Amino acid sequence: MFRQQLFKHIIAELWHGLHTLAENHSKYIIINPNVMKKLMLLGAAIAMLSVTACKKDYTCACTVSTGNIDLEFENAKKQDAEDACQAAEDTYKILDPNASCSL
Repeated sequence: MFRQQLFKHIIAELWHGLHTLAENHSKYIIINPNVMKKLMLLGAAIAMLSVTACKKDYTCACTVSTGNIDLEFENAKKQDAEDACQAAEDTYKILDPNASCSL
């Protein structure tokens, strides 16, 4: 008889403990729908920025005394394309001081 009462008491305490635990932590599980929408929009914006910040194709248009030269940079980061275009301009200026390049 004592064992049955002890067992029931232990089960009741466990149930009460689990129920209390669920009540205390439910605020971490349930997210307000408005907050969820904002988080989804923020995640989508970050994903779009990360895609657009990736490598692209760039064209460096150079004007020299012999004519126009277009340099294509495929799958390049913007900074790398700008650096390469500036290097091309510096190289062309060795022979033609009026040479200019722009991305």
